[in-house]
Amino acid sequence: MLGQTWPDLAVLAAYAATLCVALSRYLPWEDEGRAWTAARYFGLYDLVFHALRYEGHPPLWYLILFPLAKLHFPFVYINLISAGFGLAGIYVLLRYSPFPFYIRALLPFGFALAYEYAVVARSYCLFPLLGFLVAKEYRSTARKPVRMAILLALLANLSLHGTIVACGFGLSYGWDLYRERRVSGGLKAPLPQVRLAAGIFATFAPLAIG
Repeated sequence: MLGQTWPDLAVLAAYAATLCVALSRYLPWEDEGRAWTAARYFGLYDLVFHALRYEGHPPLWYLILFPLAKLHFPFVYINLISAGFGLAGIYVLLRYSPFPFYIRALLPFGFALAYEYAVVARSYCLFPLLGFLVAKEYRSTARKPVRMAILLALLANLSLHGTIVACGFGLSYGWDLYRERRVSGGLKAPLPQVRLAAGIFATFAPLAIG
């Protein structure tokens, strides 16, 4: 259930209707078909460690497409997946955003969130969802560094600008944890969790540049 009750539900329903109209009139781009084809015809290892070197993109989007492409789902599913992630991102925005209602109501219907990051099936369709989840986690007073590390690792493996944002958030979050230890006399999260989080990010973030 949305935290801001019926007005936000109405915004979410209107956003979903907007995506349906846009999808009904949408013609896919060539690079969308290339991503689907790569996921369908390469094995998992070759896809991640060989084919993507020529694509110039991190692997997360291709890993999401991989099972559906291998099962020979129709190509149209790529845009349904993209729109689903776009809708999920707006749900997180409406549920957790600290913005006043008029901003929450208008923001989803801009070009980026209503089309470029939702209808167009490219890797950055996950950027709003992961970005809003990272922002929510960053604002939380209950530190959960492992959860943050997983979100940042996913964001880093999304696109170039996702990698940049993930590294920026990671540095800022790490600095906050350091200040808590030095200034407050102790971390709000156990040190083993912090070390595990650092290990998760250090292990999976390099896939973005592999």
